[in-house]
Amino acid sequence: SEEQTPLSLQETEELMIALLKSVGVQLIDPRLALAVWQNASGRPLFVAEVTRLLRNSIGGAEPLAAVQGDLLVPVSFDVTTQEPRLPPLPDTMTGFVRARIDRLSVELQLVLKMASAVHTLVCSKALT
Repeated sequence: SEEQTPLSLQETEELMIALLKSVGVQLIDPRLALAVWQNASGRPLFVAEVTRLLRNSIGGAEPLAAVQGDLLVPVSFDVTTQEPRLPPLPDTMTGFVRARIDRLSVELQLVLKMASAVHTLVCSKALT
């Protein structure tokens, strides 16, 4: 499979803004954009996941970010490094996919399992 080209810092910020427009964000605090870019290694799917988790934390019991006007700012910092705290990401793409599947309803998880079984059956028949 072809590897995706990592996003630049600017592209990461643009993707984050696009994903956060629904909550009024038009700008990202540079410290937060840099932390997301570094944490996700520029991988678009991981940038999107971190951004989704940041958005979901807004206004929560333990927020990691807040919207001030049209600016997304970090509100939680690492005590040692003073860098913005980010939600943890799975270490592998498999872990990432599993985490996303775990958020689906039980019904949708069953549909995925059935589709996977059908795919496996069709592929094994095609090979024989």
